Amino acid sequence: MDKKIAVAAVLLALLGSVTFLNSRINAEVSRGKGIGGQSVLWKLDLTKEQKETIAAKESAIEKEVSSLQDSIRGNRDLLDSELSADKPDLSRVNNLIDNISADMAGIQKKRVYFMVWMREQLTPEQKQKLLSITKDRQGAEAGSKEPGK
Repeated sequence: MDKKIAVAAVLLALLGSVTFLNSRINAEVSRGKGIGGQSVLWKLDLTKEQKETIAAKESAIEKEVSSLQDSIRGNRDLLDSELSADKPDLSRVNNLIDNISADMAGIQKKRVYFMVWMREQLTPEQKQKLLSITKDRQGAEAGSKEPGK
């Protein structure tokens, strides 16, 4: 029994760290950055057509992501319930963890797909500007992570 409790505790800790990472991604999206980093996108002098095309695709992807997030929440609830049982079914626990992991991977794949697709919509000049903005942003973020900053 003690071994099962230890396994459950480790699984909950892992699930917690995955949950934290996913919440960071969701926080970026909710701050208006969108999955394509809209705050950066609109600095690229996009045409009206590009804006509409990108916004439509992003909206469709976010609907799919939202569905996966709902599935994750449901599976987490089931996992919590199973782990609070006197004798958790470890096979069911493993299946729920696999389902949560698959949904989280699905979210990441959809967001990466969108970012790659979005870049394909840009002109060579816009791609160059995006590269420059991205490098500047990464440099600023790296500088803010230094001790004392």
